[in-house]
Amino acid sequence: MADFFTDEWVELVVDAATELDAVDGISLVIQFEVTGGTDGKVHAVATIENGQLASFELGKQRGPDCTVAVTHDVAAQIFAGELHPRVAYMRGDIKLGGSYASVLFGMAPIYQAVGTGRFWQLVRTSTTFST
Repeated sequence: MADFFTDEWVELVVDAATELDAVDGISLVIQFEVTGGTDGKVHAVATIENGQLASFELGKQRGPDCTVAVTHDVAAQIFAGELHPRVAYMRGDIKLGGSYASVLFGMAPIYQAVGTGRFWQLVRTSTTFST
């Protein structure tokens, strides 16, 4: 088990990402800013290439395609499968910047791919979601 949004958890996500199917044409860099956890504000960068997670690491990236700002509690609910990201966005719990349409709509084929379900299951069953 890995605590949510720690170095160990990032490694777990990268390992689980081998389950993701390739989806041609979906490539972007997403900067995450997660606030309100025990470590304060945490940044992470995900690079998606052809629908697959090419890299995911803690830290900041200059000039990402999109930024996602969310509290630790809301992010944990999303990753635990308790809250759909679109619902959180519509409630105002997620703030998007840059090319937000690419995250909200452009990544839909990734969400529908067979391997995505296996990826989420691996992450959820291997993560401790406490603050």
